[in-house]
Amino acid sequence: MRDTLEMIYTSLAEQRGQLLKAQPALKRAAELTVRCEEKLNTLLDGKAKEQFQKFLDAEDERFDAAVIEHFILGFRLGMRLAVEGLDWKEGE
Repeated sequence: MRDTLEMIYTSLAEQRGQLLKAQPALKRAAELTVRCEEKLNTLLDGKAKEQFQKFLDAEDERFDAAVIEHFILGFRLGMRLAVEGLDWKEGE
């Protein structure tokens, strides 16, 4: 089941470009992040640059794992609410 939910999330995540267009605040935040990363990359050299890249990679992995986990938890909660709603009887 978890694999199925991860596949659903992955297909939704591929539509990120459309999400950025629909959410101006999210688009600005993403652009700011990219600009800051580029500025830091120009300031760093050698080992510091390598370490910064490792940090970015680790943060991306951590963020992706957290987002998938939150998606799965939210999806499961939504399904539980739907099942509860189907079991609802008039007068309860």
